[in-house]
Amino acid sequence: LCLFFAAALTNIAGGVSRLTSLLAMRISLRNAVILAILGLIWHYIFKHMGVYSSRRLSTMASEAWDIVKAVSMVSMVLLIVQIIYPMSIIGIRTVEMFWLFCCAVLVVSRLIIRLFLSLARKNGRNLRNVLIVGSNARAVKYAQKFHARHSFGYQVLGFVDSAWHGGRHEGNEWCALVADFKTFPDFIRRNVVDEVFIFLPLKSSYTAISKIIEASEDQGVTVRMALDFFDLRIAQGRIEKIEDEPLLTMYTGAMRRKSVLLKEIADRLFAGALLVMLAPVFTLAALAIKMSSPGPIFFKQIRKGQNKRDFKIWKFRTMAVGAHERLKDLEHLNEMGQNAGAFKMKNDPRVTPVGKILRKFSIDELPQLINVLSGDMSIVGPRPLTERDYNAFRMDRQIRRFSVKPGITCLWQVGGRNDLSFDRWMDLDMKYIDEWSLSLDLKILLKTIPAVFTGQGAS
Repeated sequence: LCLFFAAALTNIAGGVSRLTSLLAMRISLRNAVILAILGLIWHYIFKHMGVYSSRRLSTMASEAWDIVKAVSMVSMVLLIVQIIYPMSIIGIRTVEMFWLFCCAVLVVSRLIIRLFLSLARKNGRNLRNVLIVGSNARAVKYAQKFHARHSFGYQVLGFVDSAWHGGRHEGNEWCALVADFKTFPDFIRRNVVDEVFIFLPLKSSYTAISKIIEASEDQGVTVRMALDFFDLRIAQGRIEKIEDEPLLTMYTGAMRRKSVLLKEIADRLFAGALLVMLAPVFTLAALAIKMSSPGPIFFKQIRKGQNKRDFKIWKFRTMAVGAHERLKDLEHLNEMGQNAGAFKMKNDPRVTPVGKILRKFSIDELPQLINVLSGDMSIVGPRPLTERDYNAFRMDRQIRRFSVKPGITCLWQVGGRNDLSFDRWMDLDMKYIDEWSLSLDLKILLKTIPAVFTGQGAS
């Protein structure tokens, strides 16, 4: 429906005749097959990104953001299909309107459903009876949250725990101790229990937890358990499966598989478009390099990529041939510090006159768009470093920068480049990894443009 209205609206803008022809148009078999395949792809994308999952425990903001991401990916698929197999009624404006309509309709409809469900739950409908296993501070916090938030639709029957001094269930009628670990199976057999939440310490309560899960499994009761088994500083956890076997996965950084897929698609589309648009710049740079100094146009070197995998980086050559062999003689002049994990020098004697200009405006980095197309790099990400730079790292926490794909531009690139210390550079890389979002990538890209033109921090 959104696609039809988007097509109708964009064709109305083209005149009455175009709208009449749209309504009278016979859909060809090819277009019908394409639309059917698109429907299946869209369904898969929405399912993969959790748009069809239960949202009882999530916020409206997180649901709306997931919808926007899913619709954005769907719109990108529609645009790619339209480029490969053009349909006369669908253009770029149609895709834009489709994105707008689809986001608006889905977000508003989900908001209405949430309001309806919240009202129903306040009136005693669509409720789920839950047991809280454990009576420690964390268990009580969740019980209070369920009791206060009617929109969850959770009715707390009480706690399951062995009586202990310091238990938090005394004096609260709505969260009394209703069973211990031995009587738990009998309690859920005799009462209506929809879900069980476990908040017991794993180390000291492993046997009890196992029996609780086994009894719940036998009687078909849903079990939920917090993933913070360990005192993780920055890592986060999620449950995944290898075939039918569940695994607890712990990962660091803000990048998720769903969003990263969208980032990679955008990277390749953007890199391809830039390579076409910047073809004249490539030609001029190549001519300048070839005419100014002997040697190849491109400089290729092995760098450390994601998870320290080696890949061959492409750059315009800015140094004289044999520059690498002279590096040892210049190590003592490293402006990042003698033992820093990178070599930077403002007036490097190995750089050619043309190379200085290319470096100042970051033109030498443009061939890395080829690396983006090949999947070794991203448009935005920590800068790729050499084996020599990697071996000079002093702290393991800095090596976390290699947990994501390296990029052409980054926070360091737009924040001063060589004017910043090595430690500050690493802190900015960690900040990017921990706070990453598609909007952060866009901000960095927008800041890259003035940084390139001013040559800030370049050498």
